[in-house]
Amino acid sequence: DDQQPVSFEVEQLYQQRNELLHLIEQFERSNSKLKKFLQHQYHLEAEHGIMYDKCDTLKTHIHEIENENQQIRRLLIDRENDNIALQTELEQIRTQSIGFDTMKTSLEQNRAHLQRELYTKEGEIHRLQCALRSLERDLQHSHCQCGNRHRPIKRKPRCSTCLSPSNSTTKTKAITIERLQTELNDRDHQINELKRKLCNDNNNNEQQDDTNSEIQSLKTKLEQTEQLVNDYRARLQTQTFKASANHSKNHLSEVELEKVRGRLQKRIEELEPLPELLKQAEIEKEKLQKGIDELRKRLPRQSNFLNQTQLTDRSNSNRSLPDDDIRTLQRDIFSKIISLEEENEKLSKMLNTKEEELRNAQYRLNAKTYEFTSINKQDDLKTTDFKFRNGAYGSKERFLPKDTFDLEQQISRLRLEYSQLKHEKDELERRFTSQLTELRDKLEQSNNKNRTMQNYINSIKTAYTTLFNDTLPASLTRYTTT
Repeated sequence: DDQQPVSFEVEQLYQQRNELLHLIEQFERSNSKLKKFLQHQYHLEAEHGIMYDKCDTLKTHIHEIENENQQIRRLLIDRENDNIALQTELEQIRTQSIGFDTMKTSLEQNRAHLQRELYTKEGEIHRLQCALRSLERDLQHSHCQCGNRHRPIKRKPRCSTCLSPSNSTTKTKAITIERLQTELNDRDHQINELKRKLCNDNNNNEQQDDTNSEIQSLKTKLEQTEQLVNDYRARLQTQTFKASANHSKNHLSEVELEKVRGRLQKRIEELEPLPELLKQAEIEKEKLQKGIDELRKRLPRQSNFLNQTQLTDRSNSNRSLPDDDIRTLQRDIFSKIISLEEENEKLSKMLNTKEEELRNAQYRLNAKTYEFTSINKQDDLKTTDFKFRNGAYGSKERFLPKDTFDLEQQISRLRLEYSQLKHEKDELERRFTSQLTELRDKLEQSNNKNRTMQNYINSIKTAYTTLFNDTLPASLTRYTTT
């Protein structure tokens, strides 16, 4: 009887011991699970801190990018204002060219009218010369009759007849003096016009100085933007070094930081071509300004050329001028034609260079669109990674989806800004192409004007040969055109 309760108690003790061992195993299992859970939570908290730091850096970077975009917008607004001013100047030049064309037509009409009057006067001169020759013959016949008769009574009318040629010589001298006086007045008028044109050239030089000062100010602004970009790079590098020093213990954090560095560097590389594009726009603006200045310089030259052609017409009308003056005028005209042809060649070369620059810009645009597609893919991958991590963290990390949503909004804003910048760039390229077409039209007009002037000079040559019955000198035969 005593052995039975002892055995029963022993069994109970064994059972209790087994239960205790089972509880200890369960406790160890739960403890290991708790350790794993705590380790997982520690890793999650570490990743959470890393993500929070990344979000802060991305926010600061986005703020910096927004500031850069604002500066770029301001620069684009300034460029648009400059382009508007250039368009107004081009319209003024067009109105001036229209006025010059009307003046040219009126001058051509006057020239034709004067040529008609010249032909009529030449016919009258020939008729008067014939009458004078007949009178001279009559006088010679009367002189012969008086000499044969030898009477003193008839010597008086002979003296009176002798006075008539002296009066005719005095009249011719007075006419030549009047012609010379008119020529001197014309030369004085030409000198005054040249002085006025010199004053206008000085004013154009002042305008060029103003444009150069504006270009220098834009260059300083570009240098400031480049300095800001370099400062942002330095800050990003310092921040990345600090983050690597603080989170060097965790291998996962280092890998993620390297990924963030690569993404930020790619973003910086994407932002780097923006100042280059601005520089290219400035270069194109400078080239267009040079073309406009050359056209402005060319207009007074053409007006000078027209005035000198009028003077050559007047000089051809006056037979009293010597042959040497006419030849010098023709040489000046041919030298001006050569200078105009050289200017036309320069303008054609400038057009070719501008077309090459437009092709290069188109090639760069295509490359940038390809890069933008790769960036969009990377952004999509970013959004998927952020969504996956937000689902893993759960309810404890509710602020992370908000940050990702803000980042997505900022990315969408950046995409919109990029599309706006692309649209503005396309508009600028269209404007430049329109300006290039206008310059081509002006080149064609100038070539047509040169052809008309060459035809006019050939007509002057033929008139010279018909009037003076003399061939052109050997030094001027190389300027003849067919």
